[in-house]
Amino acid sequence: MLRYVGLAAKLILSLGLLAWVVSRIDTSQAIKFFLHPATTYGVVVAVGALVLQGILAAGRQVLILRLLGQSLTFPQSLNVWFSGLLVTQVAVTFIAGDLIRGMLLVSDGVPRRAAGRAIVLDRIVGLGMLLVMVDAVSPYILTFVSASSFRYSLLLLMAAASSGILALFMAGFARHFVEMLPWQILQYRPVELAVDLASVTRFLFTGRGRSLAIIALSFAMHICNIAGIVAIALSLGVQAPVWAMGAVALPVMLFALLPISLAGWGVREAALVMGFGMLHVPAPLALATSIGFGLSVILAGLLGVIGLIQKRIDWHALVRSPELPRS
Repeated sequence: MLRYVGLAAKLILSLGLLAWVVSRIDTSQAIKFFLHPATTYGVVVAVGALVLQGILAAGRQVLILRLLGQSLTFPQSLNVWFSGLLVTQVAVTFIAGDLIRGMLLVSDGVPRRAAGRAIVLDRIVGLGMLLVMVDAVSPYILTFVSASSFRYSLLLLMAAASSGILALFMAGFARHFVEMLPWQILQYRPVELAVDLASVTRFLFTGRGRSLAIIALSFAMHICNIAGIVAIALSLGVQAPVWAMGAVALPVMLFALLPISLAGWGVREAALVMGFGMLHVPAPLALATSIGFGLSVILAGLLGVIGLIQKRIDWHALVRSPELPRS
């Protein structure tokens, strides 16, 4: 029941933000921009960048699993990643995509505990790198922001990003802190599982070389997102510095990742319209850019159809899958 309430809340928020954006923009002009033949080139480049991002993500997933003592071939990892991306777009929620990724990992022989750890660590590393990048570009964004309200908002975002980075780092020691408590709460399985997943960043300290490679791949993946957004904007004829558009795209991606809307729709459009507005980009162009990027994500995710058709999940095997030791 709570799941449907949450989904309904996300639907209301997404539609509400889209309605807010549409009410303040000449949508007919935005559609005209989007349907221009030149936009196709930008979408093609964006889809290519997102496919490359998926390839990098598959490599990151392999390294994360190795960090956890598990193995997965690169083709298997590609199938898992793009299948999860497809389900995310179809079910319009990141949780559904992560769920199917977990099921596919288990069907490929990865223990359930390890699959859960891998997915959570994958999410945390990606979010952590994005927070670092947002903090890095925020001083640059401040140089061309004049409105005091935007400046204060950006300063708050910097503070929140810095706090998030610290929280993700400290989470790696969560299990140690919990074990210091006078109450033996880890004997309860739900608590032990929650603490184990919350402290999954501890594995990054066990293999420096692989951890650095995972971080580097995460950086490259976010660059792919930036490249996709900028490519579509340029194909639409947006007259703004490329570096500035790339910098603004980072906070936009952060807001779109928040689990408060359906696959980022609505939040991404509102954030990009306001962000590109700081660069004096007309709102219809910004809206068309955001819609083009959203459609590019869907198109890139269609590669997951191949994997889901070929894959046959043994549901009984999922139930019988062994657990990792509680360590």
